[in-house]
Amino acid sequence: MVTPNRVLVIDFKTDQPAPDEVSQVAESYITQMAAYAAVLEEAFPNREIVAVLCWTDGPRMMRIPDSLLSESLNTAFRAV
Repeated sequence: MVTPNRVLVIDFKTDQPAPDEVSQVAESYITQMAAYAAVLEEAFPNREIVAVLCWTDGPRMMRIPDSLLSESLNTAFRAV
């Protein structure tokens, strides 16, 4: 969802049971959301990018903190 000030990217996940905390989310999911956020930052400069996982087991939404997205993307680039 794109608004004048923000871009919201939501990815639906079907894991059961869904994690209770961001710290329990698979690193691959965090890296995936970090990649989405990085592309959207380029496409929509000067807008807040909000990355959210929506767990269908619940259902519930979980925002991924910006610091975790940055850390995950940096780790992925170092591995290349």
